[in-house]
Amino acid sequence: EAMQHPEFDEILEDIINLPKIGIVHIITNAVIMPSEKAIKLMRNKRVYIEISGYGNNIPLKFQNRLKEFIKILKTYQISYIFIKNLEWFDFGNFVHRNDTLEVLKKKYYECCFIAHDLLDGKLFKCSRSAYGTKIGSIKDYPEDYVDIRNTNKNELRLKLDRFINEKTFVEACQHCNGATELRMPAGVQLKQIDEKKRIQPNLKTK
Repeated sequence: EAMQHPEFDEILEDIINLPKIGIVHIITNAVIMPSEKAIKLMRNKRVYIEISGYGNNIPLKFQNRLKEFIKILKTYQISYIFIKNLEWFDFGNFVHRNDTLEVLKKKYYECCFIAHDLLDGKLFKCSRSAYGTKIGSIKDYPEDYVDIRNTNKNELRLKLDRFINEKTFVEACQHCNGATELRMPAGVQLKQIDEKKRIQPNLKTK
């Protein structure tokens, strides 16, 4: 949730002031109301808000907050889209799957080929690859990302071009189910019983 960052307004302003960035895409669940400064910044035509919808699967107070959030966007003519029927995918655990090259390419083109995540100065193909590598659940595959901070400027453009336009899969795909048919409605928590303790875990709505 980007707006949860204590310096969100300042970060957004700095990004908007970068002329080489064409669109600033902000994904939110509309739980946190934007400040007056944020509203002013989001009126910029380059800013685009995407709201993740969870239907009636979230508490009533959050449903009401969503309505209030959308009302603000409409009032100030801020560009936005509301994704009503959001789904979650079951990407599985991080165990290496030993998939064939054909399977890897299929997973890649059905899932993360259009996505990029920047974490700690490294550009990854998806957030699972980025955070999985960071926490050690996925092996560090140097070809799975571009180390922007530690790459010579003369080589960086070429590496980025190859990474974005020529990749047909990343090794992190071996540790993922991809965008499979294993889906569930977003915000719905499944009840699970701990067979050892026979108690109901405390599941919180995301």
